[in-house]
Amino acid sequence: MGTDTGTKDTIIATRILRPIALDAEHPAPDWQSAELIRFDSDWQGKTPDLGVETEVRALWAPQMLYLRFVCRYRQLFVFDDSDPNGPRDHLWDRDVAEAFL
Repeated sequence: MGTDTGTKDTIIATRILRPIALDAEHPAPDWQSAELIRFDSDWQGKTPDLGVETEVRALWAPQMLYLRFVCRYRQLFVFDDSDPNGPRDHLWDRDVAEAFL
């Protein structure tokens, strides 16, 4: 699917021995050891566009799976009628990052 990874659609999480702090501004050094997957195409692997490239990394510790998405976007879309602290249905109607385990 994408610019750097051809048609790769699987990522293998790198094992870490301890939990990490979740901090987007100051990511844990462990993220540097995780495999990097990049894609910039739509869900069908078509229409490549570097302006919306997404990077994904995965780590796992004995009690936790960590997924890190770095997503470019031109405009941030929100649901004006949703409660920011509650669940939201129909996320797939917008651009989202998903993981299938």
